[in-house]
Amino acid sequence: MKIVLLGPPGAGKGTYAVRLRDKYNLKHISMGDVIRDQIKKGTEAGLKAKGYVESGGLVPDDIVVELLKEHLIEVGDDDVLLDGFPRTVEQAKALEGFLKLDYVFRLKVSQETIIDRLSGRRVCPKCKYVYHLKYIKPKKESICDYCGSELVHREDDKPKAIKDRLETYHKKTEPLINFYKEKKILREVDADKPIERVDEIIADFAKVLG
Repeated sequence: MKIVLLGPPGAGKGTYAVRLRDKYNLKHISMGDVIRDQIKKGTEAGLKAKGYVESGGLVPDDIVVELLKEHLIEVGDDDVLLDGFPRTVEQAKALEGFLKLDYVFRLKVSQETIIDRLSGRRVCPKCKYVYHLKYIKPKKESICDYCGSELVHREDDKPKAIKDRLETYHKKTEPLINFYKEKKILREVDADKPIERVDEIIADFAKVLG
C-alpha cells in the first residue's frame, strides 16, 4: 500500500500519519526527516541539500526527489505513507516515475481551525507524536507520553511562519487536488472535526483502507 497525505499546515498530517503508521504497519516517511537524515549521513544527495537548508532556502525539486529515491532504496517502497511530499505538481509527476500510489487522502480543514491547531501544537522530536496545549495534552507537561523526550514548539508553528506557510500551500500545493482527482485516487477526509476526535477521523481512513 502506497499512500500520500495531502493538506495545508495544521490539517493534522503528522497526527494521522503516526496513527495510521501504527494501525496499518506502514513506513511513515516525512520528507523533513528524510532530508535531515540524508544530510547527517553525508550521502551525495544530502550534501547537495545541505547548503540550501543551512541558508534557509528551499531544496530544489530534483534534489528532493533524489533524496526520497535514496531513502526508499534503504527502507523499501512497500507499505509507505508519504507526509510532506509531494508539495507541487512537478514533484508529483516526478514521483510517478518510481512510485505508484494507491491513495491520496486530502484532509479538508478550515483556516480558523488551522491557526488554532498550529499555535498550540507541540511535537515530540523523537517519535513524532503530536500534542496540543488545549486538546491533546501529554500526561506530564512538555514531556512525550511514549518516549519521554521534551516536546518542542516548532519555529514554523509561530504566527508569521503560519501565514507564510499557508500562502505557499495555496499557491503551490493546492493544484495537487485536481491533479490527483484526474488520476481517480484522491479521497477526502473531514479533518475539521475537533482534534480530540482523532480516532473518529482515523475511522474515516479505515473505510477506504479496510
